[in-house]
Amino acid sequence: LGHAFFIGLGAYTAAIVNGEPGTDVVGLGLGMHVWLPAAGIVAALAGLLVSPIAFRLKGLYLAVVTLGLVFIGEHLFREAEFLTGGLGVGRPAALPELFGFAFDRPSTVVGVSINRSQGLYFMGFVALAVMALLARNLARSAVGRAFAAVRDRDIAAEVMGVSLRRYKALAFTISSFYAGIAGALLYTLTGFIEPGSFNILLSVQFIAMVLIGGVATISGSIAGAAFVILLPRFVQELPRF
Repeated sequence: LGHAFFIGLGAYTAAIVNGEPGTDVVGLGLGMHVWLPAAGIVAALAGLLVSPIAFRLKGLYLAVVTLGLVFIGEHLFREAEFLTGGLGVGRPAALPELFGFAFDRPSTVVGVSINRSQGLYFMGFVALAVMALLARNLARSAVGRAFAAVRDRDIAAEVMGVSLRRYKALAFTISSFYAGIAGALLYTLTGFIEPGSFNILLSVQFIAMVLIGGVATISGSIAGAAFVILLPRFVQELPRF
């Protein structure tokens, strides 16, 4: 339930690293090759800090603790106006420009003209493909098998020599990294970040994606996200046909 917090960390880290220096909010003026990995790393570090608490809890108790992260994040994002712009004001999101190529502006690639929406779509598609491939390879590795053992029966996994502390910490860190990357990319679509966006409803939406698509599968998570996001748009467009 704490993913909204890590999404927000990623979005604001990217905005701070990429933001224009000398404005009302902090900005470093660095490019996408810096702000994108930085967003994931900062969120991962936050996840690592939370992991000792997560190691001692599970089930409903873990859900309540991670839910608390959302409310802590909401307070921090609202009060740290020099970083976030403050409630009702916000700040510009990071610009999706990589080595001089702007994904959010019309351009020509190998003789083919693409508009802003197409550029952002291909940026997101490439990021999705890379991150999904990494996750799939991780799931097939020894670390992934340890994750599955802890998930299915943690006591049996510990008896077989799987370190619960190590792998729960690793799971929190990796999932937080993914959330940070997602947050950084998500708000390049709107071009603006508002502190009130990172609430419990956002976390519930992510949980719905996972549950609808299928727990513990990479393809299921992608399918669930497509369903949750595209269904409202489909319902809106249906009367036109």
